[in-house]
Amino acid sequence: MEKRESYHEYMGRRLREERHKGGEMVDRALAEREIASMQEQVHGLQIRVKELNETVYSLSYKVSILGGNPNQLEMKL
Repeated sequence: MEKRESYHEYMGRRLREERHKGGEMVDRALAEREIASMQEQVHGLQIRVKELNETVYSLSYKVSILGGNPNQLEMKL
């Protein structure tokens, strides 16, 4: 025969379960905020890469207009 759970044991168990669920919600919200922050950083980096690619293209175009080879690396001495 199975022993019946007392009222106090039941309420204690329910409280522990609710705390556990609440902890999961806090962890999930924290993870979602962190992911959003990381996505924002990735977006900023993508914009920076685009700007740098445009600069490289512009400089390569100027070098080729001036008669140089954009693939030739030159050292300043």
